[in-house]
Amino acid sequence: MTMVKSKDVHRLFKQAMISRRYVSEDLACILWKKSEEACKSLNGEIESLANPAEISDYIQEINETLLPLSIEFKSRIDEVSGKRIWAM
Repeated sequence: MTMVKSKDVHRLFKQAMISRRYVSEDLACILWKKSEEACKSLNGEIESLANPAEISDYIQEINETLLPLSIEFKSRIDEVSGKRIWAM
């Protein structure tokens, strides 16, 4: 059986984000938490996101891994709702 690692949280999160065109910041936090929960169910030693408000810090970590592919997650403020959204 393959051991789940903390980088698997990043992988699951990237897959969830790629499957959508864009997400609200709230949904990005939920997707991150669900990715963590899935990985922690198989490996309880995986660290949890300290604060959902720090989602941009975690996305920055992910962006560093995506740099060689010339893609990244970016956030913008939606003009209609005024909420932050994330897109790839």
